Amino acid sequence: MNLVQRNRAKAFWSWWETSQKRLAKVEDARDPIFDEAVALLKKYDDALGIEIAVPPKGSRRLIITAYGDADHQQSVLDLFEVKPALGAWQAVAFRPAEGADFELEIGGFSFSGEQIWFEPLRDSSDPSILGLEVHFTGSEDIPNEVAATAAGLAVMAVVGELSFMKDISAIRIGPSGATHVQELIPLARLPQFIEWSKKGPPRRAPDSA
Repeated sequence: MNLVQRNRAKAFWSWWETSQKRLAKVEDARDPIFDEAVALLKKYDDALGIEIAVPPKGSRRLIITAYGDADHQQSVLDLFEVKPALGAWQAVAFRPAEGADFELEIGGFSFSGEQIWFEPLRDSSDPSILGLEVHFTGSEDIPNEVAATAAGLAVMAVVGELSFMKDISAIRIGPSGATHVQELIPLARLPQFIEWSKKGPPRRAPDSA
């Protein structure tokens, strides 16, 4: 990180330090006050974003995300190198894994974690490279753009953004309304599958039932 970028990173964190009194009154993650923080973050790296959690009790959470773009992973890490203490706020680098208990609404289509399955795709020249073919069993005739967006968000929700960037090489969309689910693995089991695949190919994959 060069000096200009370091100063921009410090300016972003300085805003959080000096805005503590105003932030303490915020009750909604959509409060316009966060537009100020976004503007400063965009000066540092236009590809990054923030996600806010303001629970009624406990620590408030600030997530810095690269939206799964590995080209900006280091930018997030560099930003956290100069992070100060933020009082009541917990700052998190990258979206954490949240599991498969979720609902997505995209382009007029609804997706739940239990309706999403995957088939692993291997590169014969390098078995360590893992791709996914994602299937949606609850809907048919999903537009490709909607399916691609939903697949990326769903996979990231289950494994977390860092694993999404490090462990998944590519995602392609399989037939929607898949009827051959017995040959597929529930998306909820993807973290276990990734860990299994890193240990080398034993006799069988984790139980998909």
